[in-house]
Amino acid sequence: MSFKFIILLVVLLLAPPIFAGNKILYYEPKIVTLSGIVKFETFPGPPNYDNIYEGDKAEAYPFLLLDHPIDVFLDQNFGDDDIDVPEKNVKIIQVVVTKNTSWTKLKSKKHICITGTLYHCNTIHHKSRVLISEQHTEYCSNTNKS
Repeated sequence: MSFKFIILLVVLLLAPPIFAGNKILYYEPKIVTLSGIVKFETFPGPPNYDNIYEGDKAEAYPFLLLDHPIDVFLDQNFGDDDIDVPEKNVKIIQVVVTKNTSWTKLKSKKHICITGTLYHCNTIHHKSRVLISEQHTEYCSNTNKS
C-alpha cells in the first residue's frame, strides 16, 4: 500500500465524526430526551421586569446546559407554525417544570436527563430561545447524548 492511500483511508475513516453536525430535534408534539447539568439564573420579574434593585421581584428559572448542542426544527407533518421557528446550535434550554416532584432533581446540580416537548420562546417569562416542557426528570450518567 502506498503512503498516500493510507493517509486517504485515515482521513475518510475520521471524516464522519469530524464533520458531524448537531443532533436534529423537532418541536412539540415530538417527545425528546436531553441531558446536561441544571443551572438556575435569576431575572427581574413583576411589576416592570426590568431591574431587581429598583423593586422588581427576583424570579429564578432552571436551565439545562446541554451535553451537546442541538438544532431544532418544526416537523412539517404537524402544520406550519409562526412561533416555533428553527434554531441552530442550541446549548442552553429553559426547563418548564410540570411536576413538583422534579424540583429536587433539578436543584441537585447533578447530571440529569429530561424528557419532554420542545417549544420556542414567546413570552417575557421565556429566557432562552428554546424551552422544554418537562414530563420526566431523572439522574443519568454524563455518557448520554442530548
